[in-house]
Amino acid sequence: MKIGFIGAGQMAQALARGFAHGWPDLEVIASDVDEQARQRFLAQVPRARTVTENRVLLPECPTLFLAVKPQAVDRVFRDLDLRRHGSVLVSMVAGLSVAKLKNLSGASQVLRIMPNTPALIQQGAIALARSDSVPPEIYQQVFRLLQSVGRVVEVEESQLDAVTGLAGSGPAFVLEFLEGLIDGGVKCGLPRTTATDLAVQTVLGTAAMLQSVATHPAQLRDQVTSPGGTTSFGLHVLHQAAFRGTVIAAVEAASERARALGG
Repeated sequence: MKIGFIGAGQMAQALARGFAHGWPDLEVIASDVDEQARQRFLAQVPRARTVTENRVLLPECPTLFLAVKPQAVDRVFRDLDLRRHGSVLVSMVAGLSVAKLKNLSGASQVLRIMPNTPALIQQGAIALARSDSVPPEIYQQVFRLLQSVGRVVEVEESQLDAVTGLAGSGPAFVLEFLEGLIDGGVKCGLPRTTATDLAVQTVLGTAAMLQSVATHPAQLRDQVTSPGGTTSFGLHVLHQAAFRGTVIAAVEAASERARALGG
């Protein structure tokens, strides 16, 4: 089996590496004009090869992953028409609808996905929007491919902008929070390496605990919040600063930006 990537950037590398490790018989071809991106792709992905022209992918790859920035899509399809090739186009371009992708590319079979950067270590959160234009067996094949890089959830296409705001941008929000935890530990006297180890493991452990018990976050929070204790005093400061509301607003802003990118 062969799949192609239009674009050889970081997310393409993450997905392709996971696919290659999970599917030993898979061959991956990526197209990119950037030589450094091509070299990094080859270094990251087993059994991969790269080319400089997108049209080279068409005769070999029945499934093409579109992994470019929204502003590059028009240029990509200016000289690449999928109308006569029957290719399945799997797009991870934020904000760009199936209808617009069909119009731009000429492809009749289009799927949209939204992965996030933890896919680099096979811990991604990936949303896949079902499309009536894609046969069930092709859809399931793409679903299984994506499972090799993380947890896959099915959503409606109309929900993908929200997924972009939550899961796509979410790692940056979590890292911002982590940096605050680390700096807080340093301010209170911990060495930075110690504060970093403790903060990272706290976030990892808390997420794993929540996943294992499948309950509401508030229930776990209440279990570690004693009346008048240290945690309650810290939470009071977060509530005064509208911490949760600010996070909600950040997700909303990122989602709106994804919607705007799609025109």
